[in-house]
Amino acid sequence: MTPPVWETGTGQIDYLGDLTRRIGGFVLEKERSLVSDPRVMDLLFREKVGTIEELVARLRKLPEGALHLSVVESLAVSDTSFFGGCRIFDQLEKTIIPWLADQPSRTHRLTLWSAGCSTGQEAYSLAISADRALANCFGWAYQVIGSDLSSRSLRTAESGVYSQFDINCGLPASRLVDYFEKRDNNWHVIKTLKKNVSFQKLNLADPGAPYPEADVVMVRNVLSYFEPNRRADVLGKIKRAMRPDGYLILGENETVDPSHGFRADSNGPCRLYRPAP
Repeated sequence: MTPPVWETGTGQIDYLGDLTRRIGGFVLEKERSLVSDPRVMDLLFREKVGTIEELVARLRKLPEGALHLSVVESLAVSDTSFFGGCRIFDQLEKTIIPWLADQPSRTHRLTLWSAGCSTGQEAYSLAISADRALANCFGWAYQVIGSDLSSRSLRTAESGVYSQFDINCGLPASRLVDYFEKRDNNWHVIKTLKKNVSFQKLNLADPGAPYPEADVVMVRNVLSYFEPNRRADVLGKIKRAMRPDGYLILGENETVDPSHGFRADSNGPCRLYRPAP
């Protein structure tokens, strides 16, 4: 069995942990074996180093720059699938988006933001939910913005091309038929859906990062890796960027303290939050 990277010494642990905390805002999980992580192995291959120890040694010698950011991107958790936690997407389609579209203050356009979208499955799932929910709402348009720290993940998201394995991870057959077409053994998001989805590189932990103004913000299983003070800062910026009657969607096991400026909304099967007055 390959030993976990944490057996290589506390020097590497502390260095990498400090790097992810400062640049990416997230805490590196010490139980995670980076030796078997495909993204980390790909990074080692690209940088032509044989071990993580060698990589850390190179990082220590260089001024902080592109390589350090690339390492942080590779160490960020990237776990996504189509319609992951499908109950919330059902609620979006059947309840939340129709309610938002029914508000007289709206200008016939909704913006949904997938923060920490990884390779894009969540952003396209949001787009499908919005497309179905607004199908009978004359004159309505929607925009989905997907953002992530990783440039490599965003390139996959922007392509809108997924393998059969990706499709098998959560995408209902009816959604596959309506919103994807198969070419060269891969599945491509159809143009009519893709034109409503855009992606941008955004580091949530960067104090100067411009957050998009949105009606719905989905930031699931991201903030749990942030330290409390950083999490509070990010939630504060999200609240300022949201419409006052919008919705914040977290992971099923995540909660928001009232001091962060949100109130719980229990109208439905999933945990939702609204900006507090």
